[in-house]
Amino acid sequence: MSRYVFELAGERDDLALQKLLSENPMPGEISVAFHRKPSYFYGAGVQGKFHQTLIVRDQRTGDPAGCISRAIKPIFINGKVADIGYLSNLRLKPEFRGGTLIARGCGYLRELHRDGRAAVYLLTIIEDNTGAVNLLTSGRAGLPSCFDLGRYITYAINIYRKKPPIVSGVGVVRGSADLLDEIIDCLHRNGREKQFYPYYSKEDFTLPGDPLRGFKVEDFFVALRNDQVAGVMGKWDQRDFKQTVVVGYSGKMKWVRPLYNLAAGLVGFSPLPLAGSELNSFYGSFIAVDGNDLQVFRALLREVYNDAAGKGYSYFLVGLHAGDSLARACTEYNHLKYTSRLYAAYWKDGEDFCRSLDNRVPYLEIGTL
Repeated sequence: MSRYVFELAGERDDLALQKLLSENPMPGEISVAFHRKPSYFYGAGVQGKFHQTLIVRDQRTGDPAGCISRAIKPIFINGKVADIGYLSNLRLKPEFRGGTLIARGCGYLRELHRDGRAAVYLLTIIEDNTGAVNLLTSGRAGLPSCFDLGRYITYAINIYRKKPPIVSGVGVVRGSADLLDEIIDCLHRNGREKQFYPYYSKEDFTLPGDPLRGFKVEDFFVALRNDQVAGVMGKWDQRDFKQTVVVGYSGKMKWVRPLYNLAAGLVGFSPLPLAGSELNSFYGSFIAVDGNDLQVFRALLREVYNDAAGKGYSYFLVGLHAGDSLARACTEYNHLKYTSRLYAAYWKDGEDFCRSLDNRVPYLEIGTL
């Protein structure tokens, strides 16, 4: 009998999955681990209304040796709503790497794929993680093909003192029940202009729990021009169910950190956190701006920043494709930058889907990754 068995995780695996994620950080010059307290499954629904976690169980110990999550959600593709898959939380304990487990796991994943819920799966891989990039794009037997969709940039914007408001020709107010219909219209009309923008209904924002756990309508910041919604952005704090912990620093960051922190105290920036500490942060989510107007986005970004200043946050995270013109606004703040590659993973039945994608700029909702 094989030492390993592939199966879907259940509640009995909750603590083991939490441990697997926390003890296998994402590599890079700033290595981070993702914790899932109080429960791995509690916040899983933000990834998609349908979600599964595949594990490879070591039958000698009974614990997972690795895992990967599969979620399905509706998004805009070429301007129309369709379901797509998303793969995340790929982890494998170091002692099990280098063998055939990943290829075998992909074979099991392909069996799950036969349910026909999605044609392709989006996934992101940190560019510094060259081993994972090389493996998952190798075309080895059993692995899906990967279509490169460019760079996805996460900007960790440093929060300290409030800044002067941006003069933009719009006023920015907080979201409310009275504005929700117009907010949804803004999300939909601008979502159609991006590739992979998530589709949310009004009910998603009014019912408690998944898929928008921890987010309230009042967490929207709404840009108004002549009393009409011209753009929105959300402030999504997920620390109640998803935590990011700094594991350590390597490469140039190991040497830069002491100097950076010394300068931070002088110029009014938050210091880089100690290894082992949680990153007090939130996500800048649901970015939708009419005409991709950079000045309107600047105004929204500034209001979100000022609202968070002085409330115990060190950073907020904004994720944008490298080809998105709105990204320029993020670079105007002191920030750290994490670069990933965005891929569409597919088997033979998803090839036509990938070829059909037009040239709209991709957008991934960072709060659901």
